[in-house]
Amino acid sequence: MLTHERIVDAVARTATRFPLRKVSYFGSYADGVVTEQSDLDVLVEFAQPNVSLWTIAGLKYDLENELSVPVDVIHAPLPQGTFIKIGKTIPVYE
Repeated sequence: MLTHERIVDAVARTATRFPLRKVSYFGSYADGVVTEQSDLDVLVEFAQPNVSLWTIAGLKYDLENELSVPVDVIHAPLPQGTFIKIGKTIPVYE
């Protein structure tokens, strides 16, 4: 299982390749209920409002390679009324 410091380090290394503004994690890692099957849920704001799916997928795969766990990337900000409920977030990059 990942530590906060390992997540911060991986995001910092990955951030040099992507136009990131802000990155936080949420879900089981933020809530402290991680299991062996947990993935890392990441909420990402990019420097520009529109990014391609290639950019999002590239970030996902780079983080998975850095951390050796599955990563879900959610592009923020989320529109009002979205079905995704984020809850608690832990910032790792600004």
